[in-house]
Amino acid sequence: MPHQMTEDAHLPFISKKALQYVREMPDDDAAQEAMKVARSHSLPPLLGTVSIAVLAYWKRALHLASEQEMGEFLDRTVRDPLVSRNLYAALESCGRDLDALAGRWGEEALLAAAMNEFAWRERPEEKRQVRTSWPFCRLAMELLQVRPGDVVLDCFSGTADFAVDAFLQTEASEIHGIELSEDAAAIGKMRAMLLPDSIFIHHKNSVLSGICADRVFADPPFAVRDDSSINGWNPKWIKASGIYEALPRTRKMDWAFLLSALEKQHDGGRSAILSYDGMLFRDSHWEREMRRLLVESGSLEAVIALPQGISAPSNILYDLLVFSQENDNVNMVDARDCRSRQRFTNEMDMEHIEEVIHRTREETSRSRSVRHQEIAEQEFDLRPSRYVPTASANVDDDGVPLEELIVLLRRGLLGQASSLERLASQEKTGFQYLMLKDLEDDELPDRLPYLKGMEKGWERFCIPEGSLIISRSAPVKIALAQGLGNRTVLASGNIYFMLLDWRRVNPVYALCYLRSKEGMEQIESLSKGSSILTLSRKDLIRIRIPLPHMEKQNAIAREYIFIREQIAELKRKERDLEERLSSLLKS
Repeated sequence: MPHQMTEDAHLPFISKKALQYVREMPDDDAAQEAMKVARSHSLPPLLGTVSIAVLAYWKRALHLASEQEMGEFLDRTVRDPLVSRNLYAALESCGRDLDALAGRWGEEALLAAAMNEFAWRERPEEKRQVRTSWPFCRLAMELLQVRPGDVVLDCFSGTADFAVDAFLQTEASEIHGIELSEDAAAIGKMRAMLLPDSIFIHHKNSVLSGICADRVFADPPFAVRDDSSINGWNPKWIKASGIYEALPRTRKMDWAFLLSALEKQHDGGRSAILSYDGMLFRDSHWEREMRRLLVESGSLEAVIALPQGISAPSNILYDLLVFSQENDNVNMVDARDCRSRQRFTNEMDMEHIEEVIHRTREETSRSRSVRHQEIAEQEFDLRPSRYVPTASANVDDDGVPLEELIVLLRRGLLGQASSLERLASQEKTGFQYLMLKDLEDDELPDRLPYLKGMEKGWERFCIPEGSLIISRSAPVKIALAQGLGNRTVLASGNIYFMLLDWRRVNPVYALCYLRSKEGMEQIESLSKGSSILTLSRKDLIRIRIPLPHMEKQNAIAREYIFIREQIAELKRKERDLEERLSSLLKS
């Protein structure tokens, strides 16, 4: 592995070319072994893995034969107390294992274990994710337009993923990262030690830090309710200060993170700040005022709705806000579809990132430049889906909102868990209860939980024959209530049911359309939520359905029913064949 030495010929660092080579290597094997060693010695998994990988790399690259030589090397070269403390802890705990790692793996593999992404190493139960997914890093880098000689700042830098990417992709003169988490800051500092002296990681509170830069990136923590360490902090931006003070306590941190990052941007600079979906539309008066200020000040350049599931293990809906100066319009970009579906997550590759950049710079079917007045008319709702109705754009001019077709619309019964438990019956009765998990195959299944009877007033929450049923929250499920006979089915609060004007729309046709790609896109674009999408009654009735003449609707409905019957028959045959397979050895 080619490496260079600092001026005092003590600490090796790697070049951009070498780092690019390392970044393209698979790191799983060496990193997995290092993580096993860290856990076996009760070291923090991520920090221990990086510490061990760094020590093993130095041991191999500098031919440090003994633990004593390694200790003397650390005394000579590592000045940062946070880094020194953690490297010594790893050295003292894992001396023999370090010898084995340095002997088994090459310099490139050990560097990859320290420098590459940590996605596979994170656990879903971890409260805060301390890394930024590389697609978000790369996208922000493109939008920040870093120039040679710029100073770049990564607020809430975590494990310094963005800072390292900035070193690799730009000619910035200085790159700073600020991180409050001690373990994450230590990892970032160790990574910076392996690179030339242009990256500086600071272990401090980013909100309170006075470091400023030409280009600012921020990936703040999510859903922090309160932080006593910043009590008394107020934005320097006078117009924002009064609004910030009036915000609900549970929302203050979200805006403290965003505003503190934004005020670190030099005049004439640019910022890219990751946000989550709730901040873009919540109805609180003061949050709406904050969004108004960002828009009318001309600071907000673009809002990009990012694909869900990229930043695993989190399933939060992220948005990227781009800030500059003197913007008369805001570029609204819907990029939720810019990903490929994997078994457990979604992924973005360079082709997807390039498509997002294209949509940000050009008007497309999923992006456009929106005047401030139009945003004001939407009460400063900043979700791109409000301004880029890609699905409804495909609906013919005669598309009609559901509001005009609904005869009856109700939501199922809220709460009442204790009453339902008391009325639950193991015997078959004429009363059943429908929950979201029970919806399947476009229709109500016969096998639903039974109830002994109904409480007074529950009749209005029971589903009438011929009702169109749609889930209120994800996963989106749509069904039609047919053939209920003498059954009375009570709907849960997570379900809407509606009767449509059959003189204007065939309910089977409506079901077919809503389950189509265009229908599902409308439902998803109108749904709200930070992690679980929810469709409000107000937005449900805005869904538009194209209405061809009834003869065509009926023909589509007949064909739909025929295909569903064929699918049901195939499933029945599959079950029969499975039973025959399972009984082969019994014959």
